[in-house]
Amino acid sequence: MRIAFYNVTATLKHGGLETYCWEVGRELVLRGHEVTVVAGEGGRARHPEVNLAAFPFRNRARFPDFGTRVRKLMARLSVRREALPYLLGEGFDAVIIHKPFDMPAMWSLKGVHPGTRVAFRSGGTDYLLGDLSF
Repeated sequence: MRIAFYNVTATLKHGGLETYCWEVGRELVLRGHEVTVVAGEGGRARHPEVNLAAFPFRNRARFPDFGTRVRKLMARLSVRREALPYLLGEGFDAVIIHKPFDMPAMWSLKGVHPGTRVAFRSGGTDYLLGDLSF
């Protein structure tokens, strides 16, 4: 199975969801799956057996301060613009989204490849209006 973990900050932070991508990804590789972490540029893969697809993005501090949520969303959208063609072209069996502000990527992927499962998994508390309708 070809699995992508989509987490913009997976190469930039060492938080819970970022660590989850790399550690679960590594365990899935050890069980015979092909795993790619799709993230923003600025770091490296934590495990060499897990593929990394890194894309340019604008750090949230570079956006006008209309609030933290707006800045987070804008940073995530800047990666989506670059990463979405890759995700659409790779034919992953599963794409797992981890952060509420990455929901627009999930919305873009749903229904494009009928065989691709898109899942949202988060421990976050920042949500956008309508997130829980999926």
